Amino acid sequence: MSKYRILKREYPNGRIEYEVQKKILGLFWWNFENVDAYVTGIYSTLGEAEMAIKMHKEKSKVTIINQ
Repeated sequence: MSKYRILKREYPNGRIEYEVQKKILGLFWWNFENVDAYVTGIYSTLGEAEMAIKMHKEKSKVTIINQ
């Protein structure tokens, strides 16, 4: 079973949106990128949505630099 999914929304005016979601607690789907007005987790292309999931799965490297 998949932990991530992409919803495709098609509007009557021809606009298409892709929303990324993650499964939590085995029951609910959550838009994990919806944190503020600038990052909503909704993308205009499928490739952008797939990249968002890929970036979320990978661990980032954090380095502290004291100046």
